[in-house]
Amino acid sequence: MKSGFTNLGEIGEWGSGGTPLSSNPSFYNGSIPWLTIEDLNDGIVTRSNKSITELGLKFSSAKTVEPNTLLIAMYGSIGKLGISGIKCATNQAIAYCKVNTEIADLWFVFFYLLYSRTKLLREGRGNTQQNISQTFLKDFPIFLPPITEQKRIAAILQKADRIRQLRRYARQLSDGYLQSVFLEMFGDPANNNETKFSDVVEIDRKQANEQDRSSLPYIGLEDIESNQGILTRDYSLIPREMLATNYIFSANHVLYGKLRPYLNKVFMPTFDGTCSTEILPLLPKEKLIQKSYLASYLMNDRFVEWASRNVEGANLPRLSPERLAEHKIPIPPKETQERFDIIFQKQKNLQRKMSEAERQAEQLFHSLLHQAFEEDYKL
Repeated sequence: MKSGFTNLGEIGEWGSGGTPLSSNPSFYNGSIPWLTIEDLNDGIVTRSNKSITELGLKFSSAKTVEPNTLLIAMYGSIGKLGISGIKCATNQAIAYCKVNTEIADLWFVFFYLLYSRTKLLREGRGNTQQNISQTFLKDFPIFLPPITEQKRIAAILQKADRIRQLRRYARQLSDGYLQSVFLEMFGDPANNNETKFSDVVEIDRKQANEQDRSSLPYIGLEDIESNQGILTRDYSLIPREMLATNYIFSANHVLYGKLRPYLNKVFMPTFDGTCSTEILPLLPKEKLIQKSYLASYLMNDRFVEWASRNVEGANLPRLSPERLAEHKIPIPPKETQERFDIIFQKQKNLQRKMSEAERQAEQLFHSLLHQAFEEDYKL
């Protein structure tokens, strides 16, 4: 096949899976990995959360796919991708393609679809859940340069992708370090002297005035990353929100997300700003409790579980300031808190460097995607 425009239906054999009857237990928990959309990871898929039996495969429309098969979500998370690293079956929400390697390079097609995800999402149809069809995928256009050029482009993108994945993994490992140190130094929090939360921490709900709202950066609950203690984006790029009511905070506060506390949204600002009223600015009383200890305690699994059990409201569960004020918080010796703070500050500096390295790797990868598929293959 000559290089040029074609459609995805021409590059290989397409199909989709199926779901065995859920009411028949003999169809499930067998030896055949059975992929659903949640198993797709935008990379090589080597495990599944569910499995089916030979009977489930036989008496359903589920089909097995071999390793090195392209996988793409058609429902819900449209365009979510994977490449099978194992022999497996899929449900009907996943389309698969056994790419003809004489025509197209598997990883070239993978990265092209990753680049095209926004277009695929735009084309999604459905009232309650967006979806695309296998017919739509087969008709989706793709430009194929010579196979040697495809392999060259794919190799560059694979290398950039590995770098960003390694940066992300390193940052994730780093994120868990502080909680490990916290548990090692303080052990079971119940073993320490406890005091009422409001005796050591002020729940500071001072409302921002109009000048504050117009001049200071604003942080909403969506701007704090779950379980990580960091912002999802650079605070200087977060637009100001001229809301009727905001709380004001300073670099001395710890910000705690009271809505859906199981999301575990805690942040230690290093700047002054305003925040959503779904976030409580907490001001530690310095002689009694360290800011770093407070933030780490709020992110500890034991506290998250307590907060999740003590919410009010079914649809929008919140931990009330009044309930938080009555919470009994363990207070370790001051010297132990200060030792932890030294480790905490060093680790936070490392995390900032690692987050920046991750950001740069992501930026490089997406820049290369842009060059490969939007600028006539200039890589």
